[in-house]
Amino acid sequence: MRLKVTSRKFIKELERRRGEFASKRLAARITVPEGLEYRWWYFQEMGTATHNPDSPNSSGYNIHPVTGEVLAWTNPDGSRIVVPFVGFPYTAVHPGVPAQRYIAEIEPTINLAVGSMVGKTLTSSKFDFNALHDALLTEIMPEVKRQIVESMATKLTGTREDGKLLGRAAADVFNEITTIEEV
Repeated sequence: MRLKVTSRKFIKELERRRGEFASKRLAARITVPEGLEYRWWYFQEMGTATHNPDSPNSSGYNIHPVTGEVLAWTNPDGSRIVVPFVGFPYTAVHPGVPAQRYIAEIEPTINLAVGSMVGKTLTSSKFDFNALHDALLTEIMPEVKRQIVESMATKLTGTREDGKLLGRAAADVFNEITTIEEV
């Protein structure tokens, strides 16, 4: 579609707005705290299986046996977990975590919601960058996080009292520990 615009005032205003937006940065992200225990969220989305065709279990990954009679580690509460047999066939192949895709599956829905919210903010604020900036941090990203939490609540339903989440639902913990930050 082509428009022929003859109003110099209109063209000047478009150029001003383009310049205003081009000189500013607008970005935010949902952040999970640092630490090995929080990589769990990534593993749930992406999975951990290596899909090595040479492996006896191509949907898993090999754990190479160590020399020793037992494999053991100490829990934070001081108790010990002992695996009495190390190596094939007991611990040689670990099945891996299948990808749950709790974010990838809802990405089109997220994109529609974000597009709609950005459009409404721009038109209601008369294309004010600061209004869009504020909406990103206080409305848009919280909506993205809400949709992710809702997806997690339906995809990641299991709980274990002795697991990383101590019996709590994955969605509840994710909602509690993640933050939205400006990039």
